[in-house]
Amino acid sequence: MRWVPGGAASRVLGVGRGEAVSQVEWPADGRRFTCIRRAPSRAAGPHVSTLGNPAFHCPARAGAPCVVSEGAGSELVFSSFEPAPGAKRTEIFRMAVEDANDVFWDLSRDGTRIAYSNVRDYSHIRVRDLKKRTEREISIPQWPELQSIGWSADGTAIFASAFAPKGSSVVKVTLDGKASLLYGSGEPIEMLKASPDGRYLAFGQMLSSVNAWLIEGIPR
Repeated sequence: MRWVPGGAASRVLGVGRGEAVSQVEWPADGRRFTCIRRAPSRAAGPHVSTLGNPAFHCPARAGAPCVVSEGAGSELVFSSFEPAPGAKRTEIFRMAVEDANDVFWDLSRDGTRIAYSNVRDYSHIRVRDLKKRTEREISIPQWPELQSIGWSADGTAIFASAFAPKGSSVVKVTLDGKASLLYGSGEPIEMLKASPDGRYLAFGQMLSSVNAWLIEGIPR
């Protein structure tokens, strides 16, 4: 886990061995952030990723509902719900998908807009206004392989991570499509979360290592 103060240098914050962070949330004071941890399943493969569905996000504005996304066959369904026991879900919209786990998204802090993209839909971010039920597309062709997105604190921009053969990048994308590079890494980056005051950006970084052994004396 890393946080970037003011979009400049980054600082590494670790989690327990054998654990993976599945969600990051900033509290109202913006001085620290909360990690929701989970232990990686042995059946999960070589690494555990936060990407995929079902997924949910809750806004910072009091009284605004949370949003959850769930795969339903060849569709991905977005529904709103109140964060209370026994609360019912209300469908907001749905989209056709080849694989629900290819879609990644974030809810704006005021709960009025959803930004989403698809690993199969290169260089495009879509912003859906939940009140007006309208949608706009943001194209950033210089960053073709998007992996994760997160709203800025004031809702005027979107942070995105993009992968390339030389490594991953964190970029800030304005709603009119202007992108600026903030950070580069050799490892995949996800879970982009801006602090409430807009001064910091927290994100997860997936680290891996490869070992090789030389074994001598094997009978021919």
